[in-house]
Amino acid sequence: MPKINVSARVIYDISSGMYRSPANALKELISNAFDADANNVVIRTNRPFYKTITYYDDGEGMSQDDFKWAMSHIGGSRKREGDTKLYTKSGRPIIGKIGIGILAIAQICKSFTVISTKKGINTKFEANVNLEEFEAPDVYKLVLGDQDIPIGDYTLTEYREKVDTYYTKFILEEIREDFKSDLEDVRGDFIDYSRHPGGQKALFRSADSKDFRAFINWLQTKDIRKLKDYWRLLWELALYSPIEYFDDGPIQRERVLTEKKKELSNYNFAVEVDGFGLRKPVVLPVDKDIITKGLDYGIYLIDSEKGGIDPNELKFTGYIYNQRKQIKNTELQGILIRIKNVAIGKYDKSYLNCPISLGPVASFNSGEIYISHGLESALNIDRNSFKESHRQYKTLQKYVYELMSTIYRDTRRRSVERIAGKKEDQLKEDRKKIQSSLNLFAERYPIRFKTVKYNSSANPEAPFKSESNTITIFTNHKIFETKGMDKIILEKMLILLEAYNYDNIEHDTKYYRALIEYLKK
Repeated sequence: MPKINVSARVIYDISSGMYRSPANALKELISNAFDADANNVVIRTNRPFYKTITYYDDGEGMSQDDFKWAMSHIGGSRKREGDTKLYTKSGRPIIGKIGIGILAIAQICKSFTVISTKKGINTKFEANVNLEEFEAPDVYKLVLGDQDIPIGDYTLTEYREKVDTYYTKFILEEIREDFKSDLEDVRGDFIDYSRHPGGQKALFRSADSKDFRAFINWLQTKDIRKLKDYWRLLWELALYSPIEYFDDGPIQRERVLTEKKKELSNYNFAVEVDGFGLRKPVVLPVDKDIITKGLDYGIYLIDSEKGGIDPNELKFTGYIYNQRKQIKNTELQGILIRIKNVAIGKYDKSYLNCPISLGPVASFNSGEIYISHGLESALNIDRNSFKESHRQYKTLQKYVYELMSTIYRDTRRRSVERIAGKKEDQLKEDRKKIQSSLNLFAERYPIRFKTVKYNSSANPEAPFKSESNTITIFTNHKIFETKGMDKIILEKMLILLEAYNYDNIEHDTKYYRALIEYLKK
């Protein structure tokens, strides 16, 4: 029976567009280190030249046989074997199961060296890998059938090593020009080109101190899209990696994420890039006037089991932080899905394509969903997006839609209450000013009264009455319902008319009706 074959060009086209940024490519190595029970990952970019990028982790390492197997089974990770191994020896949930780490490296460079020794053996190997064959024109002519499709070649050398030593190193050479040019900057400072289109102005100079928190503090109210790609690399690696939050992140003065923060801390996993010790870059709120919970911001807890979702199908927790105005760091707007604590893509501002028209409310929220079981089979090969027709993804979608409906209603209600409260506060303040003004008049001129009182009941005959030293304003009189006229201005007019007690003004119902009609025009 004739076979249907596919050109090897398809494999090249799929893999070459697999990782959308430098951070996405390096994320695969970091995930492998996490699965290898590493405690430390150290990356050096050779900034500002980027001629060679080095990577090191102190995980359990690879043997020469492990490496050979990996090179001959691209896409066939041993972590996938039966899907029975869910945790590492130290108890971490296993992240990577796709087995395409070499294709991640191919996005960055044309050749690399890997040096590794496995825990418990007394040798290490050094492999020099050349990936240029992956781009050779002749490869495109091949078809996927019974033959192997070469994407490169490598040489292996073995050396003696201490038996109690284990690690993995990558030395990435011949960095691709597009990758390098994206990272290059002049001084390593943050540059705001929108404000200084004719030149470059340094906005942040803490790079030498390697203070990642200072970077995040500076970044909270900035547009990350205006940063050079090197700084985006730091931001994205911190966002994607299964590392700890800052002590006060992601939400200040909140204990909602205590268990998650404890879990990440217990993993004892750290990532350092060029001396910057990375932490998850989520710290909320950042506006100085967002202070009071319930009034300025709210926290919506996410729990699949409380939402009636079968834990055998899908299990997740998380939160959505909602504040009364736009979150200035636009990269934090939306919702971020993490599987086994690794971010899948960036914050989704559509809230999983939520059908509700959220309007400005969409930019008031920042949330994270932690998937502890399920959804991995819905992942696309780039590990940055999902198959949206997948049943588990649709289950998550439905949950998010319902939650966003609640958040939208609550936000609108709080907005109305807040505006009404502000108007009431302003009214009280204005009435204090009226009393203060009358006190000054009373010192200079003879007026009928010196005190103003306000009564919320309705007087059908007149909007006020004057007795002795006091005038009482009936705030529910229909004259104050006049549209297009500030209520306090009406009060001032009536108070002044009565205060001076003009004899030629008849204070009767006919007069007030006429005044109402006049103000309506």
